[in-house]
Amino acid sequence: MKTCTIFGIVLGALIGSLSALAQRRAPDTDKESKLVFAIEPTKPVSAKGENVDFTFRLSNRSGEKVLVAKTFQLAHFVTLNIVGSAGKRAEWCGRIISQTDFPRSFVALSPGESVSKKLVVSCVNKDDQSRAWGYSLEAPGKYVVTGTYRLPQLEAFFKKLSPGVPALRGPVSAEPVTIEIR
Repeated sequence: MKTCTIFGIVLGALIGSLSALAQRRAPDTDKESKLVFAIEPTKPVSAKGENVDFTFRLSNRSGEKVLVAKTFQLAHFVTLNIVGSAGKRAEWCGRIISQTDFPRSFVALSPGESVSKKLVVSCVNKDDQSRAWGYSLEAPGKYVVTGTYRLPQLEAFFKKLSPGVPALRGPVSAEPVTIEIR
């Protein structure tokens, strides 16, 4: 009986501390959900070898001005997961270009504002590996594309860059979309 009582007290304390932790995390989670990330192919069907373009959009649904990246650089601010109909993940071709984050790479969005950019996501310059980048989308078929936006820099970077304007660092995931290569 004594063991059951002690177990009940320990279990109750553990649940209470987890509940308190969840309540402390709630504002961050709620704040992050105020940023909406969307991806949309410019064409649902592309010919094999044709560039596959997507429009990336971030919308501020919060009640305050927020700082976001406006370049949508793939493999830096945006990670795509592209899976073909056979379940095989599209691979990155070439190299991942390093980028210095300049202040002009970011924008402060007021409540209700959005920023968008159209980018090629398929492999370009594939014949020159020193200049190639993008995802290999060579095999005909349907692909499901999911995307995640995040700011990889530390919070201190943004406080120095734009004092008083919070950066919503994410991650924020977009709804999956389907494209087809013929």
